[in-house]
Formats: sequence, structure tokens, C-alpha cells
Amino acid sequence: MTLKPHGEKEGGNIIKHIYDIGYTIATKNEIVLKRNFLVREIFTDTEEMKKAYYYSKMPLYLNMLDRNEITIKTFAEIVKILQKDIIDYNVKAVCAYNINFDLNAFMETTKLIYPNKYKMLFANTKSGKWRPDVEKFFNRYIAKKDLEILDIWTMACQTLCSQKTFQAFYLEETPNGNIRSNAEIVYNYITDQDGLFQEDHTALSDSIIETEILWRI
Repeated sequence: MTLKPHGEKEGGNIIKHIYDIGYTIATKNEIVLKRNFLVREIFTDTEEMKKAYYYSKMPLYLNMLDRNEITIKTFAEIVKILQKDIIDYNVKAVCAYNINFDLNAFMETTKLIYPNKYKMLFANTKSGKWRPDVEKFFNRYIAKKDLEILDIWTMACQTLCSQKTFQAFYLEETPNGNIRSNAEIVYNYITDQDGLFQEDHTALSDSIIETEILWRI
């Protein structure tokens, strides 16, 4: 399963609350299921959505709703569907590009929507705020199954981005001097589009791209 939520960003690159959840379930060479949801509690809250990094995409999402390309449901309903899909398709692993980023988003959204139910998970301690492990949190409270957690970004850096052909043509560097290796750049590399491809940055479209990167890896 390749999973991708989108939401607010609060300081740096930390996603806070999810408004768009998309995922694919795939075999080694075929996508067998695609899901895409808007989170009702966030998407219908104007003040929350104004904080969203991609708030400018609101017209796109409204058009998607009009065309029945995306469904709006409560967070609890989405999680129930996700859990059923994991069982029905015998999912063994969940994957994403920089997956801790995405798992953290699930934990923060759960904390926002159910502040009392999960209060003890985010209790203050003498040494400060304690935070549960995001992988354990996702498997126990979201997936409700012990899934293998795979970071596509790490695997891409170890394989595709280490290839001489990648380093010859994709030597754009970060301010720290590292080679840029985000999903958009790697997808351009594996599809030989020479920088012409640009991500939509909607959850399902990003999931599909990351599934194709996973296949190539």
C-alpha cells in the first residue's frame, strides 16, 4: 500500500492536520485499488483550511468533488475503509516517500479530532511532552495490523539516485550541498521526462507516482 496524506504545515516541513488522503494498493506490477478522500472535519473548516500549504488548490478539490473524483468523509469513516482494505487485500506493507512525515500527519490529525480519546498518548511528563513512536501508532490505531513500514525515499537514494545516469543529469543540489532526490525529480528520471513532469500535489496522484517509483526500485 502506498499512502499519501496532505494537510497543513506548521513551521518548517511538519504536516499538522490532514485534509486529503489518497492511497493505492498494488502488486509488484499492478495497481489493484485507488482511494481518495477529503477529511470532512478539516476540509469544511474554513479557518483550518486557510492554514493549508496548498490552500490555493481549493478550486481543484471542489471541481474534483463535482466530478465525483474524490469523496468527502469523516476521518473515522476513512480510517474504517482503510482498515477494511488492508484486510480485504491482505496488505503486508505501507510505503510512502519520507513516510515518517505522513505517519506523523495521521497521529496529529487523530490528536486534533479525538483529543479526549487519545489524551494519554500525548500526556505531559516531568521531562516535557512525550510522543509515541509514529510507526507503532499507525499500526496500532490506524491500520490495526502489524504492517512493514517502508520509506520509498530512503530506498530511492540507495538505488536510483546512486546510479551514474541519475547523477550525470540530475545534479541539482540543496543548500546543504546534497543532491535533490524528491519524488518529482526521481519520477522525472525513471520516466525520462527531463524535468518536464510536475507533481499535482494531491494525495492520490502523489501515491500513484510513488507506486511507480517503488516498482522501479
